[in-house]
Amino acid sequence: MVYWHAVALATNGRVADSIPLFRRAFAADRNWAELTRRLFKPGIIPDTPKGHALVEQILREAGAIE
Repeated sequence: MVYWHAVALATNGRVADSIPLFRRAFAADRNWAELTRRLFKPGIIPDTPKGHALVEQILREAGAIE
């Protein structure tokens, strides 16, 4: 539930609030980071430059990429 709460926050403009939750999820299981990269296909995050930038921000700030 932590992961999906983070997704809901991030997709509703509350990225800063979502980052600590993404960190928790990614620390518990790195596969959540991979799922984050795949959220475009089902339309959870728009497959647009802005959507891609959001995913990159999440992954970078939550420690999934350097």
